[in-house]
Amino acid sequence: MGNKNQKHLKPVKELIQSKTDVLNPKLNENLIWLDPNVNNAENLVYQKEIKNLNKFKLFPFLKTKDCLLKLQDIKFEKTYILVSGSLSREFFEELEKIINEILICPLIIVFTSTKKLNLIKKNILSLDKFSFFDINFVFDDFFKFNNLLLSQNKYKPHHKKK
Repeated sequence: MGNKNQKHLKPVKELIQSKTDVLNPKLNENLIWLDPNVNNAENLVYQKEIKNLNKFKLFPFLKTKDCLLKLQDIKFEKTYILVSGSLSREFFEELEKIINEILICPLIIVFTSTKKLNLIKKNILSLDKFSFFDINFVFDDFFKFNNLLLSQNKYKPHHKKK
């Protein structure tokens, strides 16, 4: 009975690692950054700050298409998406097309200039129709964004005594 071929069994080292990943939620948090200028001098400083949090697997992307492919690969892991204001509309439109193919519920943060932030606020109805858009997660200041990442509450199980 069952599959006698044991090729489907994971090696012990992999099982131990996957168990460790489950016990340490920090290893399961992704931060996807979509920005055509993700590798400019300023953003490299921000990337370093994010890496120093020692909390995220960071995935920088220049193109929406590549970012969406990565989203489709992630399964049931806490995921933040940082999108530049210049790509936000394109990103949300393309995300709507594949929304039934992703296995996460990402927190999407738009990181933009003050000028673009005011434009987004002024034209909120044009973005408000998208599933994961939230005006409360549009920032023009990296430190406000960073504070959001640090303030996210973590689920802590409440154990009852028998």
